[in-house]
Amino acid sequence: MRDWRTAKWRSLPVAERARVAILLNQLATPGLGSWLMGHRWAGAGQMLLACAAVGMAVVWFAAVLRATWNSLEAGEPLDARALHLAWLQRAVVGFAVAWAWAGVTSLQIWWEASRGPSGPVPQAPPTGTAVPPRLREPGEGA
Repeated sequence: MRDWRTAKWRSLPVAERARVAILLNQLATPGLGSWLMGHRWAGAGQMLLACAAVGMAVVWFAAVLRATWNSLEAGEPLDARALHLAWLQRAVVGFAVAWAWAGVTSLQIWWEASRGPSGPVPQAPPTGTAVPPRLREPGEGA
């Protein structure tokens, strides 16, 4: 049942899959390309770390919005401690680690694809002096 979902992906040449996986790893979601290329544990760890970092950034942003709203309601200036910049710093560092880890895995994917075959090798037509078959004339018997 799993084959029909990945049949199109598996039909691509290995070099093409590697390029797409590297682009996904570095430009979209760290770990997604690793997962698709079969590096399941590394891909899962990278995606988990990246999602946790994004979650921390969202929580930080919600806390800043709440502190800003409270300071506007109270008519007082926003306290610098309310920004909790350590949370944002941890989120950025966590995402950077996931991205760098995905970069290392992308290099492994590229290396594996460059030394392996890049898909089915097209066969050249046979060369020789073979005579092509003669077509029958319309009046000839079967």
